[in-house]
Amino acid sequence: MSVAIVDGTPVLGLDGEAARATKATHLYLETNSALKPAIALYESFGFVHLPPRPTPYARADVFMEKRL
Repeated sequence: MSVAIVDGTPVLGLDGEAARATKATHLYLETNSALKPAIALYESFGFVHLPPRPTPYARADVFMEKRL
């Protein structure tokens, strides 16, 4: 199980079921490129890579989103 942030609120699960219940339109996550198994898991759940963007997290260098 993982945590995604939807409008500033942690939402459990990668499938988006809980997020859909809040009327969210997408899930967004930031991670590190060294975490290849995690990235593969996110991709398997339908997350796609986004271009780099400013982040407060020094180690985040992978940005992903899943449209619901």
